[in-house]
Amino acid sequence: MAETLRPFVYWGQRNDHVSLKVELRDVFNETIKLDDDSLSFKAVGHGVRGENLYSFDVEFYLPIDAKASQYRINERAVEFRLQKRGEGEVWPRLTAKPIKHPWLKIDFDKFAMEDDSDDKADYETSENDLLKSFENNSMKNAETKSVINFNYLFMYNLFQFVGFSYVCGSMQYHYYKYGEDSKLNVFESVGSQLLCIQLIAFLEIFHAIFGIVKTKVIPTAVQVLGRNFILLIVMYDSYLQHIPALWLLILVWSFSEIMRYPYYMLQTIDREARLITWLRYSAWIILYPLGIFLEGTIILAGIPMYEMSKRFSLAMPNVYNFSFYFPWFLQMYLFTMVPAGYFQLNYMYKQRKKKLANFSFRLKKD
Repeated sequence: MAETLRPFVYWGQRNDHVSLKVELRDVFNETIKLDDDSLSFKAVGHGVRGENLYSFDVEFYLPIDAKASQYRINERAVEFRLQKRGEGEVWPRLTAKPIKHPWLKIDFDKFAMEDDSDDKADYETSENDLLKSFENNSMKNAETKSVINFNYLFMYNLFQFVGFSYVCGSMQYHYYKYGEDSKLNVFESVGSQLLCIQLIAFLEIFHAIFGIVKTKVIPTAVQVLGRNFILLIVMYDSYLQHIPALWLLILVWSFSEIMRYPYYMLQTIDREARLITWLRYSAWIILYPLGIFLEGTIILAGIPMYEMSKRFSLAMPNVYNFSFYFPWFLQMYLFTMVPAGYFQLNYMYKQRKKKLANFSFRLKKD
C-alpha cells in the first residue's frame, strides 16, 4: 500500500470566514469530509513528494457552518472557504489543540487582524509583525487551555481509569476466591468505590457544558444520570444488591470505561494508539446494548420491591399537598429507556463512522 503523506496546507482568515489552500496539483480520487467541527482530506495528487497519496485531519478551533462552507479543486490546489459562525471571532489558531504541525502554515495574504472590518481592506502590517501578533494571541490561549487539558483532564481520566480498573480487578479476584457467591455480594465488595467514581463522573457533564471537551451535552448527561439513577435505586434496596444482573452490569460498565478513559488520556496529550481507538469505538456495539438490557432488568426487578417498601413515594394528605408514587415513576422510566437507548446507540454509531472512516490497521507483510 502506498505511503500516506501530508501536503502543505496554508490557512488564513477574514472576519467572516477561514480559508485553506492545500498545495496539491492534478488532484484525483479525492475523499473530503467536512462538518462543523472538523475536516478530513484524502486525495492523490502532485505535492512535495511527487504524485502520491496525501491526507490530513483537522479539528477546528471553533465550530464552523459546514452547510455554508465550500471548496473547489483546480489544477494548482484545493481551496476551502469555511464560513465562521456568529459574529466572526478572530481565531488565534486553526486547530482545536495548541499543537504545531510542520505541514500547516500561515497564508499571510489572507490573514486578518482583530480590528479588520472589510475583506477588501489594505493590509500594511509586515509579515514579521503579523506573525508576532499571531503568536502572542496563540500563546495566551494556548497557555490557559494547555494547563486545563493536560493537568486537569489527564488526571481526571487517569483517576477514572484507575477507579474502574480497581472495580473490575476486585470483582475478578472475589469471583476467583469465592466463586458464584461473589456475584450475590458484589455491592458489598465494590459498591462504595463504584459510587465514588460514578458521582465524580458528574464532572463530565460540566466538561461538555463549558466546552472543556468537544463532547455533546445530552449524550453525556444521559449516560451519567442514567447510571447514577440505577445506583440510587440499588443502594436503597437490599434485594437489588444481591441479584446476579447487578454483577454483570457493573462488569459491563467497567469494561466499557477501561477502554474509554485511556483513549481520552491519549487525546489529551495529542497521541493515538490505533488498537485503543478501535476498541473505544467498537466495543460499545456489544457492551452498550447489553448494559441497557441489564439496567432495564434491574429497574423491572425494583418495581415490586419499591411497591412494598413505599420508599421515595409520597401519599396524601401531606404538608406539600402533593402525591408521588415511585413504582409508577420506575415504570415510566423503563419505557423512556427505549428511545434514550436508541438515541445513545445512534450517537455512538455516528461517532464510530466519523472516527473510523479511514481507519485501518497496518500489517507488515514479508
